[in-house]
Parts: sequence; structure tokens; C-alpha cells
Amino acid sequence: MRNLILLFFIIISLSACNNAPIAPAFYGVDFDTTKAISIGELTARMEGQDRMEAVIYGTIQKSCQSEGCWLNLANESGNSVFVDWDQKFNTPLDITGRHAIAAGYAYIDTTEAKHAIAFKATAVHL
Repeated sequence: MRNLILLFFIIISLSACNNAPIAPAFYGVDFDTTKAISIGELTARMEGQDRMEAVIYGTIQKSCQSEGCWLNLANESGNSVFVDWDQKFNTPLDITGRHAIAAGYAYIDTTEAKHAIAFKATAVHL
């Protein structure tokens, strides 16, 4: 009986570790988060440009569930941007719904039929 109780507490402890909240952190290099603009503002500023340095923020709609190597950021109006970072770092896997700030550059992704704005990040802050 004592072994059964011990096993129960070990299982509970291990499952609690997997559900621990992710503490705010930088992935990649540190950057100034106070200069962040919304996805909507990024879209407006990109008019007539092919590339633009920026720091953006939004809510994570989706993210890579195998390596933490990309995410989709969206703002409250539904605009979204695909963000990736060339395997320079990996983010945690279960981050959907979290607020994120990314530093890097926006560009027009010509591989997409609608030529959507994409973002190449040098760092992400969750």
C-alpha cells in the first residue's frame, strides 16, 4: 500500500512539471520590446515596401508542435503574419494563445499566391 501511495505522488509530481506555466523569456537575442507595433500597423507600414525592419507583437494563433521553429501571430482584427527564424533558437511547443513579441524584418512572401507578409525573426519574447 505504501508503494502504491508513493507511486501516486510521483505520477502527480511528474504531470505537474509538464503543465508548468512558461515564464516570460527571450528566445534568441534580447531586444527592446517597447518599440513593438501591432500586426495591423505592420501591414499598413508595409504598403509599397518589399522589406522592413520591425518589432511586432500579437497573439500566437498556431505554432510548430515538433520543434518550436515557427509561429503565426495575429492581432485582434484578424490580421496574421507567419514568423520563422532559421533554426537559430526554438520556442516551447504549447504556446498557442500566448502574447508574443518578435524582432526582425517583415517581407512580402512571393511563394504565397496572395503575396502575404511574412516575418523573419532574430528573436522572440514570450
